[in-house]
Formats: sequence, structure tokens, C-alpha cells
Amino acid sequence: LRALYQPTEGPQQAPGELDISHIDLAALQELASALPLPAGMQHWMGELQPTGVIETLALKWLGNDQAWSTYSAKGQVHNLSLRAETPPALPEPGAPTANHAPRPGRPGFSGASVAFELDQNSGKATLGLRAGALHFPGVFEEPRIPMDTLAADVTWTQKQDDMQVQFNNVRFSNEDLQGQASGSWRTASVTSSGSGSRFPGVLKLDGTLSRGKGERVHRYLPLVVAADARHYVRDAILAGDTRDVKFRVHGDLWHMPFDKTADGEFRIVAKVGKVDYAFVPPSLMEAAPLKWPALRQLDGELIFDRASMSLKVSKGLVADAPGLKVSRATARIADLSHNAVVEVDAHIDGPLNDALAI
Repeated sequence: LRALYQPTEGPQQAPGELDISHIDLAALQELASALPLPAGMQHWMGELQPTGVIETLALKWLGNDQAWSTYSAKGQVHNLSLRAETPPALPEPGAPTANHAPRPGRPGFSGASVAFELDQNSGKATLGLRAGALHFPGVFEEPRIPMDTLAADVTWTQKQDDMQVQFNNVRFSNEDLQGQASGSWRTASVTSSGSGSRFPGVLKLDGTLSRGKGERVHRYLPLVVAADARHYVRDAILAGDTRDVKFRVHGDLWHMPFDKTADGEFRIVAKVGKVDYAFVPPSLMEAAPLKWPALRQLDGELIFDRASMSLKVSKGLVADAPGLKVSRATARIADLSHNAVVEVDAHIDGPLNDALAI
């Protein structure tokens, strides 16, 4: 470790340098209190609670303990974790913001290796993660997403309070899915965003999945989808495989899932196979000797478009009725956000006795 700086008085600025190799971030936080770090940087050290090991760090600055006018840094960190932010409380029903997506908390992650280079205006980083996790508080019902692998190239620019982030070559996999993505995020315009602030910002995300588990689709539905609709998807899709999945999110996240504005897009299209679908899940059936039968081994296409969901089936079977075959079927929820209603239209062929049995 090598540190070089000159104590200053008042507004006077002085250059400083810090070179580090092989030091735990916890030890660096203790060292930070002895350096002329601006209050804003001290604040973020406390907020993010970084942990990990700094392999190399070369930091230069010009400033004092109130502010740095210029700075630059380059380094590598292993097993890096940054704490996520707890999202704000949900608005009360009837409040002006109650019908909008709640502002999510700041994302976090754990178990990452990062090589970075930055200054006060911009930066770039290469991120790799193995056996780690991503944290999205206020976005998903289960905010922690375990990841087997994750890699990404990230660049950003900042001008005062406005920030733009570009992420490319994003590749990820876990037990549920495997895919790739690219896109960008930027702070929103205070004057034009419905949120009246720069957050949650404007996202442009495009990606594909090469594999996925149908029974885990519900886990990745955002909180802007009503809880009863998310739980219906959880209870209704019992098994299945997804492939050739394409997903897109474009627009101001304040209006997610963009069902009340034409300026934005939220769409997921997936080829599905071997799907077991209980269109009336057991949890919703009234006590009765005869139950609505599940549909089994379905092939078709699953689509989420803004606030709607549809399952278009090309073939399949009927549970407990081996003679019945589904030649076509459609299940649709027109509005996942409010008072979700499931509509099913199916064409089934087979022996009359099998049909009467259900």
C-alpha cells in the first residue's frame, strides 16, 4: 500500500495518490477514514458496504475532504459484493402513485470479479460472476436471484445528476435459465417522466434465452404484475420447457408494464414444450367430486405482451383421459395488473366416453 496526499485548509485543493494491492475491502474502509475522501464518497462507502479483495487499485485525485474536482481509478476486485437498497414503502391504495410501478430499490450483487477504469465523467468495467447472486429489491417477489455464471461489459457516462449506462455481451445462466442480453439505462427527464424524478429511469433491454423451465416463469414476473396473477401462473404452469425465448423492455420504468401508454414495450415470446397446464389450479377449485382436468404435454407459444398473457397450444393431451387429444387451444389473461380473468378456448378430439368422464 502506498498513499500520497497533502492536507489542505479551506477550499484549497491538492493532488493525492493511492496504490493498493491484495487488501481486503473491509480494511480499506477503515483506511478511508484517514484519507481526504469527500463526504459523498464516504456516504456511498457506507451505503454500498463493499466486501471483497482488491487485487490492484491505482487512484489519483485533485481536491480536498469536501470535493474532488478530478479523479481517476483503475483496478481489479475479486469476490466483490455490493449491498442492495431496500425499496421505498408501497403507496397506499388511492394515493396518486398507487397505480404506477413502485420505485425499485438499488440493485446489488455478490461474488463478482470486476476489472474497472473510471474518472469523474465516465468509466468501463468487465464483470464476471460464478456461484454468486444478483439482488433486485422491489422488482421481483424473490429479490435474490442465484447465478451460476454471469459476464458483462459495462460502460457509463455521468454529467451532474444525469447518468447513462450501456451493457453489452451480457451472458448468464442458473438452474432456471440460460441466455444473453444487451441494452442501456439512463436517468429520466424530471420534466417529462410521470415519476417527476430521474428514477426509476429509462431502460432499453433486449435479450434471448436458449433454455428455461416453464414452472419457474412466475419467479421472473416483475412486481408490476398483480400478486394474484403471478401466483396463478405459479400454480397453473406445473412443468414444461422453454426455448427460443425473446424478451424486450423499452421505456420509462415508471409506466411498466406500459399497458396505459403507447410509449413503451414489455414483451416476452417463448416456444414451449411438454407443458403441464392446470388452467384451473387446485387452489382455485371449489370442493366438488369432479375437477377441471389439467392439460398435459402441450406444445405451443407463451406470450407476455404489456399486461396480458396468452398460451397458444398446437397439440397436447388431457390429464387422466388418454384417449383425448388437444388439437388446438388458447388460454389468455387480458390484464395481469388488475382483476385477472382467465379465458380458455380448446378443441379436443377423442372417444365420447373419455370426454363424458371429465
